[in-house]
Amino acid sequence: MGRLAARRFAEANAKLIIVDINAAAIDKTADEIQPYTGDVLVLCCDVTQESSVHACITRAYQEFGTIDVAMNNAGMLQNPGRLAGIAADEFERRMDINTGGVFWCMKQGNNGVILNRPSAAGVIGTP
Repeated sequence: MGRLAARRFAEANAKLIIVDINAAAIDKTADEIQPYTGDVLVLCCDVTQESSVHACITRAYQEFGTIDVAMNNAGMLQNPGRLAGIAADEFERRMDINTGGVFWCMKQGNNGVILNRPSAAGVIGTP
């Protein structure tokens, strides 16, 4: 979902900041969208850590001066199964990424549009 959104923004000549905890994944996305826009900043970030998010937002403002659209797309897919079978540490990790990540990103402030992509769990139920 994030890669497709990045491509669509690039096709519209947007300047992009692509952020992920996985450097290989964001490098792949950057390579795919480079033909559509020359302005791509690639940053690694752990959205569960306020300091990491703050550093990325600061760098984005340094590079582009403004953030017109922020898309919070980080999420962790869950393994299907019964709620009773989910370990506490797994639940906490999911919450840190899926909820905490959105919180830390939105807390940084933005004068533009904020797009929060909901979890796929809202579309595809599990027992």
